[in-house]
Amino acid sequence: MAENKNLYIVDASVMLKWFLKNENDVEIALRVRNDRVLRKVDIAVPTHAFYEIMNTLGLKSPDEMLTCLSQLYLLRLNQYDLNLSLASTAQELMRKFKGVTFYDAAYHALALNLGGTFITADTKYFEKTKSAKHIKLLKNY
Repeated sequence: MAENKNLYIVDASVMLKWFLKNENDVEIALRVRNDRVLRKVDIAVPTHAFYEIMNTLGLKSPDEMLTCLSQLYLLRLNQYDLNLSLASTAQELMRKFKGVTFYDAAYHALALNLGGTFITADTKYFEKTKSAKHIKLLKNY
């Protein structure tokens, strides 16, 4: 797939910073979101991202979770359901990099399949998989 420099796949570790302000690199995460609002970039996510976010917000900030979901929908993120191509690429990542979860690999697989860049704040995942390309730490956005 051809590289798309304006397409970013962001994971829950990034999107949660849009709502939980006591996290590291909140300003950078907000810049990613604002770039989407200003249509400077496109953002894509696997549909399970919303479940991850709602789970965390439900535990940390239950009174805010539905408002946050509404804000996510207003961003009009491109959502991708699980399919065989995405699952196959995620499986390859899991085989190559031991200890990687399917949930995390699915974001990275989406970036690989679409030619975009996966942005994560998960340094452990990044360090394990950076040789697979199409991945960037949030702090380097």
